[in-house]
Amino acid sequence: MSASWEEHHARNTDPDTSHAAAQPTQRTFTLMGNLYKTYKAAYQNGMGLTASEAATAAGYTDADGAWKRVSDLLKMGLLVDTGIRRPGPHHRKQRVLRWVDPKEAVE
Repeated sequence: MSASWEEHHARNTDPDTSHAAAQPTQRTFTLMGNLYKTYKAAYQNGMGLTASEAATAAGYTDADGAWKRVSDLLKMGLLVDTGIRRPGPHHRKQRVLRWVDPKEAVE
C-alpha cells in the first residue's frame, strides 16, 4: 500500500501500531468499491446521494463506517460535492455527492 493512504490515516507522531492499523483491509476496499458502484448507479439515474443514502442503498449501516469511505472517495476525486444539502437520518444537513465520470475528469 502506498504511503499516501497511511499519511491520511495516521500522523507522523503516531506510534508504529497506529501506522500498522492505518493500513486498509480487504473489507475497506470492498466497502469503498460497493459505495463507488452505488454512486455510479445513482449518477446514471441522474441522482446524487448523501453518505447516509449511499450507505443504505449499498446495504450498510452507520456502524460499518461507510461515511469514512465516502470521505475517502471524495478526497480521491472520485466523487464531487453538488452543492446540494439534504437532511440526514439525524436531521442534520449532509452534502449530496455525485460520481465523477472519468471522461469528465480528463476534460
